[in-house]
Amino acid sequence: MTQEQIIQFQEKQLELLRRERAAAMEALDLAASLGSFAPSLSQHSDCLPILRETCLRARKMIEMEGIAIYLAQEGTYDFSLHYCDNPEVADKIEHEINGLIADNSFAYALKTNEPLFFLTQNGGQHILLHVISSASRIKGMLAGILRQDKDSILDTTRKLFSVVMLSAAHAMESHDVNKLFAEDNKRLEHKVQIRTHALEDTNLQLKLIFNSIQTGVLIINAETQIIHDANPAALAMLHCNADDLIGKPCASTICFEHQTNCPFHSDSALRHNTERTLRTISGNEIPIIENVNEIMLSGQRYFLKSFMNISEQKKLQQLKEDVERITRHDLKSPLNGIINLPDIINEVGPINDEQKEMLKHIKESGYKMLKVINMSLDLYKMETGAYTFAPAPVDILQVMHKALMDLAPLFSAMQLTHAITLDGSPQPTGKKILVKGEETLLYSLLSNLLTNAAEASPREHHISVGILAKGERITVDIHNFGVIPAEIRDKFFGKYVTFGKKGGTGLGTFSAKLITNTLGGSISFTTSETAGTCITVTLPTP
Repeated sequence: MTQEQIIQFQEKQLELLRRERAAAMEALDLAASLGSFAPSLSQHSDCLPILRETCLRARKMIEMEGIAIYLAQEGTYDFSLHYCDNPEVADKIEHEINGLIADNSFAYALKTNEPLFFLTQNGGQHILLHVISSASRIKGMLAGILRQDKDSILDTTRKLFSVVMLSAAHAMESHDVNKLFAEDNKRLEHKVQIRTHALEDTNLQLKLIFNSIQTGVLIINAETQIIHDANPAALAMLHCNADDLIGKPCASTICFEHQTNCPFHSDSALRHNTERTLRTISGNEIPIIENVNEIMLSGQRYFLKSFMNISEQKKLQQLKEDVERITRHDLKSPLNGIINLPDIINEVGPINDEQKEMLKHIKESGYKMLKVINMSLDLYKMETGAYTFAPAPVDILQVMHKALMDLAPLFSAMQLTHAITLDGSPQPTGKKILVKGEETLLYSLLSNLLTNAAEASPREHHISVGILAKGERITVDIHNFGVIPAEIRDKFFGKYVTFGKKGGTGLGTFSAKLITNTLGGSISFTTSETAGTCITVTLPTP
């Protein structure tokens, strides 16, 4: 194999790794976000918005000419076509489904919780089937005519496609519960208005609904915070009997708040779609989304607390984080070959100077990629509070010069000039300014901010770096003549915040904020049309 073939092979390997990681991250984002749209879409009178959104997310994972969703009829479990995102292929899908029903392939797919592929009757394409089911029942079947080769679909995509279908089933169940609850409430309110003489009958119907819905419901005395009643769904979620809950104070039974911090004593007692944590009788925690409304029963004021268990959505989020960690780890293995192979080729030889320069570039690129992977892992640890900070005295002037040296090509391309001042005067030669931190983190912080300043600056302008070393804090001001867009000023240091920047990820300022906090410092900015933008970082001295 020639050196050019080796280089091409390595580039293909890198591209494959990028594609796999991008596909996994996109699929996880789709899976995690499916649970987030369910509460809003479940308010509609029919489930078409959920079906439409499910098809959109399926298309983002696998290329298909058309997707149809068949729903199971209650009682009979007959399947009928409820939605097709491409009417032009609806008849074609119906024809293929009839054939799959005839040869029992459809029945087999109902029992298999993973994507299945079957040849179309003309043998020219594949049709994908995936059951839409939860742990309790089958809701429907997704069928789609593939546009891409089934063998090109990554294993990660197939697995996470199943996660998306599971989330779709949960969204449909939520829709059914909300629809049932809304319809029953309307009917009961009407009966109360026109049949005030039939209170016993109305109360009986309310109790039936209270006991039948799958959403947990607690009724709590607004004055004493004593649990007055709980439906079977709430008892099941809390793993207890009615005697364990009813008549007990909620503060010491299911709530983690101290009595003096009880939310029912504050203005935030009434809540809508609020995420909280409940404690089971055994002491375990379950994450929930709850609604709290005020009701009157027999002239007494109560709080009606309805809630849904969101453990599955939390697991999806944890799965996404786990895959990100695994991806970072797995990317390092092929990098060993990319970094070490140029040295081996040099030793085998002979190669010319141009080839040596190319090999050097490959090795440097490998090291840069390894550095990015390691830094992304550190940022994740900082974000989750798991980073172990090992401070030491670091010369910020030396790190600043190294960052500016590495960014020289960018400054040259933009025709930018720069200068460093110390306490308002030109920087003296040989001067050291020590801060408490880690050199790698400090370099990443300054490099990020200088890169942002250069990219935001108008061409042929000046970027100034002013360092003030007084007292126990070191202040660094990085100024350019660009302006931060008004649309993002109030969330400038947020995650994924970017505007009008081609190829921007919105992670540069977010990582700068994380690193500054880790170093024990602070970061802020000022911006205006006349003065430009100044980022100010304050760091502690050793």
